[in-house]
Amino acid sequence: MAGGAATAVLATVDRIGLIAGPGDRARMIEHVRATTRCEWMFWDAAWRQEAWPV
Repeated sequence: MAGGAATAVLATVDRIGLIAGPGDRARMIEHVRATTRCEWMFWDAAWRQEAWPV
């Protein structure tokens, strides 16, 4: 199920990316970079067995 949802999201983003203007595309790229950093930080903290600060 999760794989199907991810595939659907990727297809949607690809479709939108084809019609997006340069400014929208640049914002899309920045969102991907930010979410990728957050994802990496989450898994890195888990790998190092860090405690959550909240």
